[in-house]
Amino acid sequence: LGPEDASDGAVRDMLQEVALYSLVSHLFWAFYSLIQAQYSPIDFDYIPYARRRLERYAADRDSLRELRVGRPSALCR
Repeated sequence: LGPEDASDGAVRDMLQEVALYSLVSHLFWAFYSLIQAQYSPIDFDYIPYARRRLERYAADRDSLRELRVGRPSALCR
């Protein structure tokens, strides 16, 4: 299949799916950083990094909600 075979709806659904997985990534790295802050011997600012990932999660989540208003997603079927 080539680009000419992709419908607008299929592209939109794929972009929504990518956005959802991006949210999961932000949460994963935030939680990982919180655990590392407690146990890692590596000198790194884990807490501020976790905070930034959670802030990015919240911003992206809100953007995704705005995009999905009135548009059923393939993920919700």
